[in-house]
Amino acid sequence: MLKVFAFLHNFLAEPVRRDRGITAVEYALLLVGVGAAVATVAIFFGGKLATAFSSFTSDF
Repeated sequence: MLKVFAFLHNFLAEPVRRDRGITAVEYALLLVGVGAAVATVAIFFGGKLATAFSSFTSDF
């Protein structure tokens, strides 16, 4: 009976052991998400930032 319990315990715990950290695919998805956020901000606020920087530099 103990062998059956040990087998079932190891069999059911195996998927948990394989999930030990972030993989390259997850890093890639994170990088794509950050890139999309930066691109979105640049598209929506690019003109306003350009105007702000040009007025800032013209003051000097």
